[in-house]
Amino acid sequence: MVCESALAIRQWEPNFKASAATFSSSAVWIRLPELPIEYYEPEALKEIGAAIGHVLRIDARTVNGHRRRFARLCVQVKLEQPLIKTIMIGKFAQSVMYEELNALCCSCGRVGHKKDVCPYLIRAPPSPPTQKNTPSQVDSVPSVDQQGDQKEYEPYGQWMVAMQCKKPRKLSPKVQLGGKI
Repeated sequence: MVCESALAIRQWEPNFKASAATFSSSAVWIRLPELPIEYYEPEALKEIGAAIGHVLRIDARTVNGHRRRFARLCVQVKLEQPLIKTIMIGKFAQSVMYEELNALCCSCGRVGHKKDVCPYLIRAPPSPPTQKNTPSQVDSVPSVDQQGDQKEYEPYGQWMVAMQCKKPRKLSPKVQLGGKI
């Protein structure tokens, strides 16, 4: 990520035009939260990651055993396919979280656009204006959450994106509160 935008690198080709370039895949870091410890071996992680995409790299802290809350892998995902939310490992479902996705469509689960411009979303045509409803006509009732806000089911969303925990910056001795200089 560079300035909150994905940086794509590809092999050189003659007569390349950036405006005409298309990308079919992207490397992304994934997290496998609460992965059982027996799956932290590199070969097992490669097999698990292969269910999501081509495994490019396994995080060194994951392999060394320093990371236990989640396993972290870099995989190549196909951009024209929805992201995988869950994979089956044996008899249990393992959730998959993606790091730093800034253009995840909550409608189709693909990366590269947002829901409001989703080319895969089927939109209902605008209905023609009608006269007042008669008693025999019934309006559809949207689902409403506990706060009274209209809510719509989205199979994909920001819950799939792992939040980055930033370490607090260390203050210099001159700036620390309560200390004498």
